[in-house]
Amino acid sequence: MEPAPSLSRLGPGDRVIGLSRVVAEGAIVAMMLLIVVDILCRSLLDISLLISDEISGYMLVLMTFFGAADALRHGALLRIEIVLSRLGVRLQAGLCAIFDVLALGLTLIVLWQVTALTWSTWTRRMVAPTLLETPLWLPQLAMPIGCALLAFAFLLELRDHARAAFAADSVGGDHR
Repeated sequence: MEPAPSLSRLGPGDRVIGLSRVVAEGAIVAMMLLIVVDILCRSLLDISLLISDEISGYMLVLMTFFGAADALRHGALLRIEIVLSRLGVRLQAGLCAIFDVLALGLTLIVLWQVTALTWSTWTRRMVAPTLLETPLWLPQLAMPIGCALLAFAFLLELRDHARAAFAADSVGGDHR
C-alpha cells in the first residue's frame, strides 16, 4: 500500500476521496478519545459516560464507509495481486476494468438499498433505544454517502484502468 499523497497534489476527484479519508481518520481519533475518556472516568471516578459504546459504534460505521473509497484508490481494497501480477499489462488492465464495472454495479445496488433504509428511518422518525435517543438517520447517513464515494472511486479506477489498457495497446501492446 502506498502512502497517501498530499491533498494539494491530487486531481479534483481524488481530492474528494482524500477528504473522505480525513473524515474517516477523524472518526478513528474521536472514537479513541471517547474510549480513553470513558476508561479514565471508570478508573478514576468510578462512573461511566454511558454513551461511549453508542457513539463509538457510530464512529465505526463512519470510518468504514468513508474509508473504503480511499482504500480502493490506494490499492488496499479488493485486490488479488498474486493473480494479477502474473498477467500482461493489457490483460491486467482489462480484467481490472471488468472488475471495476462489476463492483460499481454492486456498489450502486448497495447504495440504493442503504439510501432506502436511511430514508425510511428518517420518514418514520426512528430513534435509537438508548440514553441519547439518537435519530437513527444521522449515523445511517454515513452509509449512502460512503457508498456514493466508493462508486465514484470505482469510476476513477475504471478510467485509470481503461487508460492503462489503451496506453499498453498504443505503445506496442503487451510484451509478456
